[in-house]
Amino acid sequence: MSAPAGHGKTVALADWVLAADTPAAWVSLDATDRDEHQWWSSVLSALLACPAVPPDGALSRLAARSTGRETDAREAFLVSLLEALEELPSPCHLVLDDVHTIVGHPSQRGLRDLVRHPVAGLTVVLSSRFDPPIGLDRLRLDDRLAEVRADRLAFGVADAVRLFDAASVPLAPEDATRLIERTEGWVAALRLVALSLQSASDQASVVADFAGDDRSVADYLVDEVLSTLDDRERRVLEAACLCPTVPVDLVCALAGGDAATDVLERLEASTGMVTAVDRRGDVYHAHELLRSHVLARLRRTHPERLRTMRQRATVWFEDHNEPAEAVGFAAAADDLAGTASLVKARGPELVAAGRFTELGEAARLLWTSEQAAVPAVIALAILEDGGPARAEALLEAVDGADAEIGTVRALVHARQLLASGRSTDALAAAASIVPEAVRSTALRALALANRATVRAEADPDDACTDAQLALDLAGTEDWPWLEVQAHAALATAHARADRLPVAVRHAHAVLDRSARHRWQHTLWPAEALVVLALSDAVDGRPEQALADVAAAEALEPAHREHRVVLTAVRGIAEYDRGRCREGWQLLRAARLQALGAEVDTRHVAFAALVEQQAALDLGRVREAGEVTSAVAGRLDGTADEVVLRARQRWATTRDPQVRHTLRPALDGSLPCTSPLTAIDVRVLDAEIALSTGQFPLVRRRLHESVRRAAQHAVVRPLAVASTALLERLERDRGSFGEHDHLVDRVLSIAHERSTGTGPPLTEREREVLELLPTQRSVEEMAEDLSVTVNTLKTHQRSIYRKLDAAGRRDAVQRARRLGLLAFSSS
Repeated sequence: MSAPAGHGKTVALADWVLAADTPAAWVSLDATDRDEHQWWSSVLSALLACPAVPPDGALSRLAARSTGRETDAREAFLVSLLEALEELPSPCHLVLDDVHTIVGHPSQRGLRDLVRHPVAGLTVVLSSRFDPPIGLDRLRLDDRLAEVRADRLAFGVADAVRLFDAASVPLAPEDATRLIERTEGWVAALRLVALSLQSASDQASVVADFAGDDRSVADYLVDEVLSTLDDRERRVLEAACLCPTVPVDLVCALAGGDAATDVLERLEASTGMVTAVDRRGDVYHAHELLRSHVLARLRRTHPERLRTMRQRATVWFEDHNEPAEAVGFAAAADDLAGTASLVKARGPELVAAGRFTELGEAARLLWTSEQAAVPAVIALAILEDGGPARAEALLEAVDGADAEIGTVRALVHARQLLASGRSTDALAAAASIVPEAVRSTALRALALANRATVRAEADPDDACTDAQLALDLAGTEDWPWLEVQAHAALATAHARADRLPVAVRHAHAVLDRSARHRWQHTLWPAEALVVLALSDAVDGRPEQALADVAAAEALEPAHREHRVVLTAVRGIAEYDRGRCREGWQLLRAARLQALGAEVDTRHVAFAALVEQQAALDLGRVREAGEVTSAVAGRLDGTADEVVLRARQRWATTRDPQVRHTLRPALDGSLPCTSPLTAIDVRVLDAEIALSTGQFPLVRRRLHESVRRAAQHAVVRPLAVASTALLERLERDRGSFGEHDHLVDRVLSIAHERSTGTGPPLTEREREVLELLPTQRSVEEMAEDLSVTVNTLKTHQRSIYRKLDAAGRRDAVQRARRLGLLAFSSS
């Protein structure tokens, strides 16, 4: 077991010994055991105290004979010891704790001899702050070595919560997560925090401020780690603490000479707080708390030395073509000229790569810079990391009229208009973004991606062209932020162009890459989630759609269109999972939002179509008519309005002549705003044709609907079709060729929607429910059931409450959807 100080090695071993069935001998090594004779004496004493060792056995006799320093007879003693151990009647564990205290001393030889020779029944357990040089590699090759290291001992969030509960200091999971990241699961540091919190009046502040310069942690680090280092090792350690992971070549450049490599290896072996990241030892990592402490001490005692180290690190990273690190160190060194020069030359690349932390540090210095190009580049970072309003405010103070500054102004302004809901103005402003006018490849790619973002809803094909060009550049140059933005624009644009399957692939790419780089809470995942929510809703996956909506709403999407879509999707999902009344109310709210916000006609049509279908399904014919009237002005001249009016007439009149009004929507004379409309009109035409026995036409319309549903991943219009039409679809299953699997899925969704478990009803309530679809009055129903009118009304109220229904018609519709009533009830 090898781990730095404070990782709980001894406690873990003690628990293991207590829980094990095998007896154990325990030796807590200290400085007195550095002498080999004393070492063997401690080992023999512990073994003799172990219950597995007989008091009159060979080991006892050997201990009785070995009272003096037997240097000359050492080999004979070792042979006798091994023979005595072989004779032990039962297995035994020998635990040697704090082995690091004897490394480099004569007793190390005895330890090496002990573990070199295997003894049946004896397991030697070593606990050390670092690996002792006793031939562990050979043991590993011989498969005689089991290893427990710091990563196994480090605490996770759940462990930390239990630790703090035991200390009577309840800790919120988010605070536990923050401390685990800060301490890297180091148990001693977590225990020190717990002690600090026991007397703290403001727990949140203690957690937020905890670092390596905390007094208790600092004392621990000085006592356990730093006090053992000479000046040379301290200088190397300071260089290794300059950044979270540091290349060995940089340490050599800062601390002077190739000898730094040897010092790093010794620090790893002796402290365990500085470790090699890779197998070759080219990159090292210093524990986060150690880094915090070392840097805090340098700031207090040697600020100029720290500044010089950072300036030299700037030059090193610039020479090695790592601009983000160079900018970060230049800003940390308060080097205004160097930071300005780097940002001007490499700033767009850093934005494209998503290096906003380093650019934020640079912004701290450059707000007042007189070089116009520098704040313009910083504005690009602020645009993505702080919002377009802040970026536009910054640009107001920038003078200059060259192509690059003009491009930055144009794209920031367009994004600001888009975020404020002025989509038409944003589209006009996007015309001023001219990527070809700039020399910088990174800025040109950013201009393309931002122009695509603004154009995605109104001009999806051109947006796809721009975004794909930006995506190609991002992949070539390894610019992950630009890649995420381009995928997000492609997801929105393809969804707007009715290519949902393609849009979904890009949306998942956004989420995958955002998670990889910890950008889950930025603008682009929100846009991707809107696309996924819409896709899941129209493709018959209500539970997943609700999860998408919840995730998107947590990110507070800025665009009005997105809020309308999310409200509509939530309504669809709630409706499809059986909460029909709640879903219908949400759909109504979405339609009102769409009209009030004056969003794109496409969103108005979508909200209206799904709301009307829900209202009619619930028997709310009057409310369905209100939908048609409310959106007539916005949808005039579209196939969507034709479908709304025809569906309303069919629901109220059952007049087959309604079919003739659908012709402009079917033959393409009028445009459909989405595949939803194109499938809705065919499903409606099939339903009307079915009522008049025009079975060949029904078959053709069903085949057209299934084909479009497969092409666009939009199955919901089929899944919510009338029972009669679904029965016809099931009758024709097997005739749809490659789309038969989709027909099976549609029928499965429809079956789940119609056979919900429903609320428990009493036998009398079920009798009342059977009469509700009829035209009989309350008095007539009471007479049929031989109960009083008041009793029957009581049963009615109970049914409405259990079904969450607003009235008699609503209760019938909900009962039918839940399978409590057959659709043929009359």
